[in-house]
Amino acid sequence: MDIQARLEKLHLTGNAYLMVLALVVGIGSGLGAVVLVRALGLVSESIVFIANHGPPLQDGWLFIIIPAGIWLAWAMSARWAPEAAGHGVPQILAAITVHGGKIPWRVPVV
Repeated sequence: MDIQARLEKLHLTGNAYLMVLALVVGIGSGLGAVVLVRALGLVSESIVFIANHGPPLQDGWLFIIIPAGIWLAWAMSARWAPEAAGHGVPQILAAITVHGGKIPWRVPVV
């Protein structure tokens, strides 16, 4: 059951409906921000750990690792979610206007 159906069961009117909806969106956004900040911290700590305790590589290893990571992200996207191509704005607009706001589940995962 989606959020709109659950809110309709509460029989809220006008401003109350918008306040509850804003609360749900705010909580979801806040939790998403916490997850993003923690994930960025984990990646940062992992890079520092690898740099300090990893094999003694020269500074040129970044010129291999970073393009390899970018290529891996592109390959995953092209293989498992080809509709996620591009920078996303036209795809989101198409999802809203053409597909009724439906975005395939695999797009945000990949």
